[in-house]
Amino acid sequence: MLLLARSDGAAVVAHEVEAWPDGFQLTLRVRSRPGRDEALVDDPVMTYEPYARRRWEHGKLPPPEQLRFGLQFPSGARLTNLSPGAPSGPFLTEARVPGMKGEWVYRYSVFPLPDPGSMWIVCEWPRLSIPVSGADVDTTVIRDAAERAIRPW
Repeated sequence: MLLLARSDGAAVVAHEVEAWPDGFQLTLRVRSRPGRDEALVDDPVMTYEPYARRRWEHGKLPPPEQLRFGLQFPSGARLTNLSPGAPSGPFLTEARVPGMKGEWVYRYSVFPLPDPGSMWIVCEWPRLSIPVSGADVDTTVIRDAAERAIRPW
């Protein structure tokens, strides 16, 4: 488990990395502190995403309620949950997974595998006082797991 960010009202954690020969999947958990005014009511990613993507395309900042998540590969390629349009290079997709009360869980699939080196996993959530925060991850672990992955065909 990797703590990406924490404030008085929330925490964002990355964990459960699963590697395949051509990519990997990462689980992101977002929890609000029980009893806080900032408790999560709306889904902080999916509720605002269509609106945020449209604004992002026009160079405007997404709403502060939008949780922003992204990766920066060792090559410098950047992937975010706000990246507009069809992918022409590395890309990620997301799916919401059920969580407990006050928790949101997302599965991000990332293609292709990152290059060897350090990959940044970052998030930002202005509404809950989380500035751009994250962690540096050595991609060796992901790449080694991908080499051991079973190819279904």
